[in-house]
Amino acid sequence: MPYRRPLIAACITAFAALSATSGAAPAATISTPLTNVGAERMQDVARLIQRNQLDEALRQLDALEKAEPRNPDVSNLKARIYMARGDLAKARSSFERALGLKADSIDAQLGLAGIDLREKKPEAARKRYDAILAIDRNNVNAMLGMAAAATEVHQDAEAVAWLEKAAAASPAALEPRLLLAKHYLMRGDARKAVAVAEQARAYHRDNPQVLDTLATAQLAAGDISNAVVTYGRLAELQPSDPHVQYKLASAYAAASDTTAARKALDRALELKADHLASEMALASLELTAGRHSQALRIARDVQKQYPTNTAGYGMEGDVRMAQKDYAAALKAYEKAFALDRNDMLATKVHSAQSAGGDVAGADARLLQWLKERPNDTAVRAYLAGTYARSGRYQPAIEQYELLAKANPKSVIAWNDLAWLYQQQKDPRALETAERAFQIEPENARVLDTLGWILYDGDQTARAVQLLQKAVDKAPDSAEVRYHYAAALAKSGDKPKARRQLEDLLARDRNFPQRAEAQALLKQL
Repeated sequence: MPYRRPLIAACITAFAALSATSGAAPAATISTPLTNVGAERMQDVARLIQRNQLDEALRQLDALEKAEPRNPDVSNLKARIYMARGDLAKARSSFERALGLKADSIDAQLGLAGIDLREKKPEAARKRYDAILAIDRNNVNAMLGMAAAATEVHQDAEAVAWLEKAAAASPAALEPRLLLAKHYLMRGDARKAVAVAEQARAYHRDNPQVLDTLATAQLAAGDISNAVVTYGRLAELQPSDPHVQYKLASAYAAASDTTAARKALDRALELKADHLASEMALASLELTAGRHSQALRIARDVQKQYPTNTAGYGMEGDVRMAQKDYAAALKAYEKAFALDRNDMLATKVHSAQSAGGDVAGADARLLQWLKERPNDTAVRAYLAGTYARSGRYQPAIEQYELLAKANPKSVIAWNDLAWLYQQQKDPRALETAERAFQIEPENARVLDTLGWILYDGDQTARAVQLLQKAVDKAPDSAEVRYHYAAALAKSGDKPKARRQLEDLLARDRNFPQRAEAQALLKQL
């Protein structure tokens, strides 16, 4: 599933961070008494680690290990430093030495399990975590490790269960709830993400990670006003971070407060004049406001600051497209495309080339792209939609058939294919629309397509039923409401059809089916 890789990356990252720092505070990890001299040396080592002077820290630990060879904590701390440096072989050796000195050393077992995970040995890691949980059934680090191991073998439900157990075992623990919130965000369940992030905030009120995660979840859930407040608090805590200002600007923009968004972006650029994300966001604001020269100026600045980045050239292309200077847009997009041949830029090149009049050349170029990359569904969907919008139904059908074959659960592919079949009077329209309906029976577009095909096929009663449901789900869609009115008229319910049409024509002055709606109203 699409969230699998990010979840394991998050689990491993969080766990690795815990593993890398565990033992850095000697007072919390010493299991065998040290001499006074040894204790002082451990304090010195802790200070060296804080200053990232790892070579000197290792040198002192080597000396301490010779002086007090029976203490496992010295070996554990050496292993943590090796892990931080990416030397997993030496880290494993040091952890194994610690485990030999103290067979129930949880710190050593956690470290070795972390190495197992990094080396893609999830089953070995699981055995170690099981051993830890047998000693300490509420060990949060082991539970996080179990979540990472489960995700590595694609057992996502089990991974989430372990994260939930970790959160329940230690209500104040930060990592389980952050990982759960991010998991729910990746699953598209923003409300659950908000709830979990708010639980984390109850114990870590002004933690920047918590605030950032909570605000992201609030935005995703459509709770924009609270997202603005949360990002505002984060900006108060981190006033010198330009990226926080950029995120605050994004929240303001979502709230349609462009003045506040611009102010936050200006602040970000005061802090870092070449903060790319803020520059691009400001250029987008200028472009949306129709201030093309200002947007173009920013794009040119970005091109100078980041000559190997596509952003500046892409923005220049967007500005030129808005100005209808298609030749200049194509030139800018092609510069970006030369730097990074990605699917988004491939479609932008096609758009500019087509708008400039070379439709055949643009299509040939994109078809060659798809020949070389037959699994690029994003570009194929773009091309299919382009064909359909320009009335080239047969080539659109060919592309949508390939999309449906590649992903049999794609409701968009089946629904749009059904609509195209209907335009071509292809008898497959109904069965194709039914297939889309089976996938998402509550989708307004699907209900509308199936209902209209049923209307066309004189299955009026079911058409009225489905189109009424479509109107309930998409009351602002003039096309859906026209279809519903037409079905009502065909069913014989002329008074209700008349009311629908009168309301539609009064509310929407300009929609594609307006002439048909007026003609139908005259007949009632």
